[in-house]
Amino acid sequence: LPAPHMGLLLEGQSGIGKSELLEAWLTLQDIPYCRLSSTANIETVRTELLNAFHQGLVVIADEANTGLLRHHEALLNALIMGKTEEGMP
Repeated sequence: LPAPHMGLLLEGQSGIGKSELLEAWLTLQDIPYCRLSSTANIETVRTELLNAFHQGLVVIADEANTGLLRHHEALLNALIMGKTEEGMP
């Protein structure tokens, strides 16, 4: 299967292997990625998101709607549009 060029959202109950399935597929396709820890502090998550953006990495974020990503909604919206919060590509 070709790699998606847009976002991909996998929904389902916790602990059924969504992230592991995606990691396995990315590894088989030799696609670089980073996985955000739901226990990381706010600044670490911000740094990892920006690094992933600048390196062109796929981001795997567990519990994105309940975890630390809520604190980075403006940054996530900008990155999805291909820019930083400051409007830089």
